[in-house]
Amino acid sequence: MVLMKVLSGLFRETLMQWNEDDGITSSAALSFYLILSLPAILLFSVSVGSYLLKARHLESAIIGYIDLVAGETLIYLVEGLLYQIPDIASLTAGAAISFLLLVWAGGNLFRQFKKIIDNMWGFPGPESDWLHHFLKKSFASVIGVFVVGFLLVLNTFVEAFFLMGYGLLNELVPFNLKIIQYASSFSNFLILLVLFIYIYRVLPEARIGMRYVLEGSLFTVLLITIAKYFLAFYLSYGNITTVYGAIGSIIGFLLWVYFSFIAVTFVVEMINVRSKNAKSNKSA
Repeated sequence: MVLMKVLSGLFRETLMQWNEDDGITSSAALSFYLILSLPAILLFSVSVGSYLLKARHLESAIIGYIDLVAGETLIYLVEGLLYQIPDIASLTAGAAISFLLLVWAGGNLFRQFKKIIDNMWGFPGPESDWLHHFLKKSFASVIGVFVVGFLLVLNTFVEAFFLMGYGLLNELVPFNLKIIQYASSFSNFLILLVLFIYIYRVLPEARIGMRYVLEGSLFTVLLITIAKYFLAFYLSYGNITTVYGAIGSIIGFLLWVYFSFIAVTFVVEMINVRSKNAKSNKSA
């Protein structure tokens, strides 16, 4: 009973502060910058993924993986796609170009993220030496892009590891394919957690205790994951594709991005409220 009262009070206070800081507009701005960054993110992911897929042992592992669940037509299609992947030399140039695009587009997203967090956490902004502040802000944003790039590469390696490991382990100890799916989902969860710890701890000028950063990061990833599965459930059983046609899935994805950023900005505000309440309780 006491816990529910505390949680409801925290929710009300966070919601009031979130509305006061115009969180709905901040969520829309972040959604816009992420959508602008998506082509660069996808291009970079495809470039790195294609580099790995060109390895012969991984090609055979993928074919062996889908052979258990797919028919001959799908297997031939996958073999054709793997055969058409360009040579590694051309992929190197593609990966470099895609990473430069990622630095530019992702830098804009992280700068906006930093501005919103500092505003919600009450950082007044620079009174002087604006050039030093601008360079520092730009550097933090670029580092954030490098973190995202590293996590994308790490995620690709993890997926490749699971694909290769499945073929080897299944010969020794047969197990369900769902274990691979669960392991992949868990790795994605951890990668997102690391990303939000960086965003909440390193990116803003304002500083919040590590305890609240960890709590907020975990809560953010949980909300995004729940929203993702809710969207998948809705697209599977709803009639959005019947009403809107082929574009229905795109509309669903855009809604997921927007609602995910609403959750993110709400948690950003909640971290600040939790930290302030803890400080006031200590002083009292």
